[in-house]
Amino acid sequence: VARTVQVYNAAFCQEYPINREDARRGVPGILYGRYLKDSYGGGNPWQLITAALASLLYQAAQFTVASGNGPVDANLIAWQNTFGPYFRGEARDFVAAGDAVLMRIRHHIGFFDDWHLSEQIDRISGKQYNAEDLTWSYAEVLSALRERAAAVEMGATQVDAQSLSGSMTWLELIEAHDIYLFAVGLSIGVVAFVMYQTITAFQNSSREHRKGRRQRKYGCLNRAKEEPSTSFRLVNP
Repeated sequence: VARTVQVYNAAFCQEYPINREDARRGVPGILYGRYLKDSYGGGNPWQLITAALASLLYQAAQFTVASGNGPVDANLIAWQNTFGPYFRGEARDFVAAGDAVLMRIRHHIGFFDDWHLSEQIDRISGKQYNAEDLTWSYAEVLSALRERAAAVEMGATQVDAQSLSGSMTWLELIEAHDIYLFAVGLSIGVVAFVMYQTITAFQNSSREHRKGRRQRKYGCLNRAKEEPSTSFRLVNP
């Protein structure tokens, strides 16, 4: 898994100018697309696929807690090659990596879009593109938030569960609306509700990060050039 993420990081950093520009500016995370040389809509990063990467990292945090051990030896080296030499492979590190990915999405979805999620992010400008208010995008972001809540509940980080969501905990935010999620895409009312909750989560996240939380920066190194190909600014619990 680590090597797959490493390869995708390098590939999508090379493929999308916006990833390199974000890294240059110190924006955390990375944006993923469907696959290399994708021509649909010009071939851009997708919000829903990027959110799926965050989910994977939160699931890695859950596995680390459940097994009682983080990656070691070759596995740890593989993750360090992905995130940098200071990545320790602890559950909290995986949570921080997932947070960084969501922060990259949030960076491109703000007040100028009224916090709505579209299908893609333009590979050059970084602006949202194509299908507006795509239900799948909202669903994947909410799924990532739910995986984060599960990791925090398992004790993956010492940060309290309110660290990114404001007055409500992530778990309360997600569980309060489980009853609606099964109908996503089937009801306009539910779609609007999911949109509202995702927008609220991103707004709360933005407010929390403006408070100046400590962060740690990891570089995803392009070993061929020995230069940073992208970077993750990981939340330091």
